[in-house]
Amino acid sequence: MSDGRTTYGVLGPLSVRRDGGNVTPTTPKLQALLTLLLLHHNRVVQIPELIEELWGDGPPHSAASTVQTYVYKLRRILGGDNVLLTRSRGYQLRIAPDDLDLCRFERLSEQGRRMLARGDAAGARTTLAEALSWWRGPALAGAAPGGSLAAHAMRLEERRLTTLEWRIEAELGLGRHREVITELRRLSADHPTHEGLTHKLMTALSHSGLGREAAEVYRRVRRTLAGELGLEPSEALRRLYLALDDDGADGRDGSGGRGAGGGRLPGAGSAPRSAPPGGLRPPPVPDPFVGRRGDRGTAVGMLLEHGEAAVATPIVALAGMPGIGKTALAAEITRRVARRFRGGTLFVPLGGSGPDPMPVDAALERMLCALGVPSRQLPAETAERSALLRTVLERRRTLLVLDDVASAADARLLLPGCPLSAVLVTGRVPLYGLAGARVLRLDGLSRDDLVRLLAAAGRRGQGERRGMERLARLCAGSPLTAHAIAGRLREDPSLPAGALADRLLGARRPLDELGAGGERLRALCASMYARLSEDERAAVRRLAELEPGPATVADAARALGTDERAAEAIVAVAAEHCFLVITGYTGEGRMRYQFAAFAYAFLAEYFG
Repeated sequence: MSDGRTTYGVLGPLSVRRDGGNVTPTTPKLQALLTLLLLHHNRVVQIPELIEELWGDGPPHSAASTVQTYVYKLRRILGGDNVLLTRSRGYQLRIAPDDLDLCRFERLSEQGRRMLARGDAAGARTTLAEALSWWRGPALAGAAPGGSLAAHAMRLEERRLTTLEWRIEAELGLGRHREVITELRRLSADHPTHEGLTHKLMTALSHSGLGREAAEVYRRVRRTLAGELGLEPSEALRRLYLALDDDGADGRDGSGGRGAGGGRLPGAGSAPRSAPPGGLRPPPVPDPFVGRRGDRGTAVGMLLEHGEAAVATPIVALAGMPGIGKTALAAEITRRVARRFRGGTLFVPLGGSGPDPMPVDAALERMLCALGVPSRQLPAETAERSALLRTVLERRRTLLVLDDVASAADARLLLPGCPLSAVLVTGRVPLYGLAGARVLRLDGLSRDDLVRLLAAAGRRGQGERRGMERLARLCAGSPLTAHAIAGRLREDPSLPAGALADRLLGARRPLDELGAGGERLRALCASMYARLSEDERAAVRRLAELEPGPATVADAARALGTDERAAEAIVAVAAEHCFLVITGYTGEGRMRYQFAAFAYAFLAEYFG
């Protein structure tokens, strides 16, 4: 009698088996949709992420309804609504972990790693070999190139290689040096700059009486690293080379330096590979830095939770409208975790929300040069630069901070491949299309936090508490607005906080009252405004004719002279471009929203 069990496989071509029979979807869109849901099993996948994966940057107008049709077809394949559930703004595929080959592989891989760490080489070898047996071919074989699935596939292959390294390490611990030489030769040829594999191959060769070949492996890798990356081998490889008994090898490395016989190796006096890279330093943490304790603690924990045992690069994405404090929080998080990353920190200001965002190839050039790669050795193509970045960071524990990313597609090209590294990303939209990212959406600061920020940055005492509270209300949660107001208070210490609040409320052009801070806010809004079409600009201006307080999509429909469905689409566009914030839904399901304070002030300037 059938138990109705369905099992899934992604470690190779997509596989779905129900009651022992093959029910794998055959159409590419259904396969991509199911694969993404499987990779996020038992978690809600937002509809925008599904749409981005299926259609990239050019989805059809019917994308949302087409996703619903695909979900209906998958439910018929998988056996009903209780497997693929509808959730708020997304879908959740509910499965038992043992029904997915990826879960079995990851569980066995982690068990094997722990056995290896406590010295049980025999148990680790058996368990890690079982973990690897779940692979049927390249990860997500057959998945369409591009999109987040391609990034997921790359990460899965990295996990596979790491698990394979652990299994080989267990073999070496059991004295099976000669048995793994052939496998290590093949792996080293496939990954010529992977120093971990090189170290294991040299170890296996030297323990098998093949010291001369081990020395030649070192020299070949050293030439490859110097020629392709402009780098010297790691200190661990140099020490192993110096210690070789190479069975009569003369120890020369082909460039005049002495090798295994002693003396100085070329490059041995250079800076260690773990030295923090130059340039691209994080900005200072704003003084004062207030609030965000929960978000800060969550992000720090996510970036550090795997440590040296990580099999995938931890990625934390901070999302929120311009001025909400993403960069400030990223700088504070960086300050707290940087010492844990011996390879240093790269803070890359991409300017994705501004009028002149940094192109991806330029960002890659800056990152690679900061990591020590000579500019003359940089490839011309963006994809090749991205691959070179992954290679350079392959064995480094580095923190990458990608600030103000325009899209998940841009961010993917800037990610490391090494699980020792970690990535902190900020962007105005949630980067759901970034494989493996944990998205933290930042809300506005509380009223109390804004009062603290205004008082400290504006250098005012408790005697002006009431005026500070009025100014805090005008900030509507925005730290950027608060800093602009605090700057005005610093410029004129004799101006009471309450008087400034009166001026801002009574001014036809309130941003003018804030001097340089107001100009920064105006420039930010102008940049976002320029991204709108002419029809969208007109609609957003009409929305701004309403009172600046909370509103619903029904209010928007009246202002726009249209139905609520069309009004909701306009509100969504305005929210995407950060003119307003969607704050929730009414009991009848109507969207609630509120204009950002500085955006409302900017738009008010159009009405004279």
